[in-house]
Amino acid sequence: MPWPVSGWESTSSQMDANFEWIATIAFEQPDFMWVLQLQQDHDVVAQLKALAKQSTAIISSTFTKTVLVSNYYYGIQCEAAIALVYCAIQKLDFLGLFYLFKLFLHYCYDLEDLNQDLFAHICIQKPNDFSDLAEYFIQKSLIHAISQVPFENGKTPSVVHQFLVDQFRYNNNTANLVSMIYYK
Repeated sequence: MPWPVSGWESTSSQMDANFEWIATIAFEQPDFMWVLQLQQDHDVVAQLKALAKQSTAIISSTFTKTVLVSNYYYGIQCEAAIALVYCAIQKLDFLGLFYLFKLFLHYCYDLEDLNQDLFAHICIQKPNDFSDLAEYFIQKSLIHAISQVPFENGKTPSVVHQFLVDQFRYNNNTANLVSMIYYK
């Protein structure tokens, strides 16, 4: 049975299955569908597409869980950390920045007081240990993501500036077999 579409008839609808056409494809779907795609799809490319530039509170908590769960490919964990930058906006009360700080503390600090104010004290990290390369790349992406958080006027928040200065000042490589002199 033919299907009438805008004055012409077609017996089937077909897209470019072989991707031979030059095109940009954008998918619009609710947040919960992106979350399901990230959590349940085992295809890394599909997971990467689910990390699109989205900024809601639900998405930011999902990105945070993605960084913490080691079942994900470490590249997806790194991209989830960088995607948190888009959730570090005034509209969300800089929730993405809060999560980035919490994640960095999780990976790089031995905290005595878990209720301490993240933004009010100097954090001295534990000695670097890069024996796990996946964790190294996650730590690196967290630093990169924190450094990319801007205010609406484009300037770096003072708490981010102080955090980065503290990381350079208190970087400890005494227990590390790999030289990290340049902290790249």
